[in-house]
Amino acid sequence: MAAVINFANVAVGNLVFGPIDLDLQSLAAQLQAFVEQGSRRYSLSKADIQVFQDQGTQLTAQNTLAEFLAQGNTLFDSLIYLADPVGINVQTRLAGNVGVPYTADEIAKALFVQWFFILTRGRVSNSAGTQVGTDMPNFLRGVLQCQLSPLEYANKLAKFDLAQINPGWVRYIRFGALGIETRNRLGLGLAGYRLLAPFKYLTPKDNLPAHIVTALGVARSFATQPASWDIHPATRSPNILTTYGPLNANLSNLALIAYEAADLQTLVANRTLFQMPQSYPQNRDYMNWTIPYVTGTANIF
Repeated sequence: MAAVINFANVAVGNLVFGPIDLDLQSLAAQLQAFVEQGSRRYSLSKADIQVFQDQGTQLTAQNTLAEFLAQGNTLFDSLIYLADPVGINVQTRLAGNVGVPYTADEIAKALFVQWFFILTRGRVSNSAGTQVGTDMPNFLRGVLQCQLSPLEYANKLAKFDLAQINPGWVRYIRFGALGIETRNRLGLGLAGYRLLAPFKYLTPKDNLPAHIVTALGVARSFATQPASWDIHPATRSPNILTTYGPLNANLSNLALIAYEAADLQTLVANRTLFQMPQSYPQNRDYMNWTIPYVTGTANIF
């Protein structure tokens, strides 16, 4: 029979174990600000701002925007520095590495290009291509003679990615003094509204279920109301998502059910629709739509 070993007299009390216990509530309090910052879609910090000066000169917040631009600085970096210079370092360029300044007209053209992208496509563009219709809208290339790529225009405006700026600033630009060509073009379609075209121009199929007919009425209310910042994707109201679900996905699904494919293809062919609606099986909010949309006070035009 084997001997029994007893461990009662073995001293183990002087060992130190690695694991530690965390007070989760106080830890969460310390992490709160980090989580909040990380959750933001648009995030621009002073560390992203780059401002330069040539050797032998000194730029400060007392200088003018024109003086900053004359030394090759970009519009947004200069404006942010001039508005609040604390924490932003002005870097001195080495001799022979002086930035090429952009004229006011060049900057104006570059800013208009990105503004137009936000209005018509819902976001700025950093595309390096120049293909008309994909990289560059035909209006910008053919009418306004914008020959550069969106990326080249973006680089004239900021050293950082323009997508870091909340595009909601576009809603505060006044339309009244814009060129007539631009006003006419914007009247043809804005981001967030092209998917509404079928509900405005097409005749639905016959014998649709009652809940689809009701949903079509709701969709038509979006299509026939004045264009609203509440619908535009750059400024869309969270109430739209709460009430109707993901709008584009639900409109796509509803269009595929309610209209003949050939009719939808006709809208694509004449560019009233950017592309054929896609199916999103997980988005079925339209099945329960009953509340027509009514534009509030946030009309675009």
